[in-house]
Amino acid sequence: MSLFGRSSKRSRPKKDPFDLVTDSFRARVEGKSPEEIDAVIAEVSKLREETEYAMKTDPEVVQLKESLKYATEDYRETIKRCKQELAFCLKELKEAGKL
Repeated sequence: MSLFGRSSKRSRPKKDPFDLVTDSFRARVEGKSPEEIDAVIAEVSKLREETEYAMKTDPEVVQLKESLKYATEDYRETIKRCKQELAFCLKELKEAGKL
């Protein structure tokens, strides 16, 4: 326990898994029949697919993804090398009986 009466182990507050669901959408679904909910599922699924396709085919998004991939290439390679170097050090420590 800390001086403030709280546990010293901090945890994140639980995030609401439906924080993006609007009140009007909730009202459309809550208390409805399974058939009505199935219709909403079909509608939302179609919108999701259309949105994902639009994002994948949007020339500006595609160009920005390529730019980001190119801009971060050196960072990603350095991170990958560092992970391998750390793993190699751990392997050496294990083989020497130090870990």
